[in-house]
Amino acid sequence: MADEDLCIACTLIVTTRQEVLQCDGCQKWQHRVCNTGISRPEYRNAVRAGTDIPWECQTCVVSHIPNFKSTRFDEAEAAGLEEEMNSTIYDPPMVTESSLEDPDLQTLENTAGQFSLTFELVEDSTKRGKTKLVDNHGYTYNVKRRRGDNTDWQCTVRPRVDPCKATVTQRADGEFVPGKQQHNHPGKVGAALAARITARTKKEAVANLFKPATAIVNQVLLEELTDAPCPSLPKPTDLARAANYLRQSLRPTDPKDMEFQLDHDHIPDDFLRKDITVRAFF
Repeated sequence: MADEDLCIACTLIVTTRQEVLQCDGCQKWQHRVCNTGISRPEYRNAVRAGTDIPWECQTCVVSHIPNFKSTRFDEAEAAGLEEEMNSTIYDPPMVTESSLEDPDLQTLENTAGQFSLTFELVEDSTKRGKTKLVDNHGYTYNVKRRRGDNTDWQCTVRPRVDPCKATVTQRADGEFVPGKQQHNHPGKVGAALAARITARTKKEAVANLFKPATAIVNQVLLEELTDAPCPSLPKPTDLARAANYLRQSLRPTDPKDMEFQLDHDHIPDDFLRKDITVRAFF
C-alpha cells in the first residue's frame, strides 16, 4: 500500500467509503475523525455543495513557522518568540466517533434530510402503458424480473454501449432497496412529474374519446404543473399525439358509405340534433 493511501495520523488505510481530507500542503490524506478539527456537518455540507475544504495537517501547519534561531536574535529571544508562536497554533479539539467506516456519499444522500431517496410507482406512464418506477433524483426504472413477491427494477437508460446497471429491488412489504451499482449518468430533473402528467393525459384521453387531445393536454398541464422546473416533460404536441394514438382503436370506425348505424352512446348530450330534409332534383 502506497503512503498516500494511508492516514497520516493513524496510519490506517484510507478508503472512498470514509470521510477523509487531503492536506493542501503535503497532499496526503487523513481521516476526518483523526483530529482534523472538521465536523461532520461541515464535511457533508461541502460534499453536497461540491466545494473543497481548505485544510492542512498539523505537520504542514508547524512547518510554516519561521526558524527564529538566527544571528539576529540570541538564543533566549528566539526560544521565547518560538514558544509564543507555538502557543498560537490551532490545536483542534479531540473528536470521538464510533467508527472510521463513515457512510459513502450515496448513502449520505439517501439518509440525510432533504437528500433522502424516495420512490414512486406511476402506472400507465410508459409508451406501452406499463408501470414505471421513478425516484426523486430523476432516475426512472422498468421491470427487470419478478422473484416471488419481490420485483427487480432496472434503470431505463440502457444504450447498447455502456448501459446503466443501476437497479432497485421492491420487496413484498413495499420497501425499495437500491442495488450496489451506481448510475453512470445524471438524473433528469422533474422525471416524476413528467411521468405523472404523461399517465394522466393517457387516462383522460381514454375516458374522453372525442374530446380534442390538445384540450386534454392543456387541462392536465394547468392542473399538474408547478413552479418547479420540469425539463423532462415532453412537448404538448407529443403528448397530444400519444393520446390520439392510444385511443385510436377505441373509437368507432368512420362510416365509408351511407349504410351505417348511428350509435347514440357516442353522441354528446349537448350535440345539435335536427331533422334534415334533402331534396333531390332529377
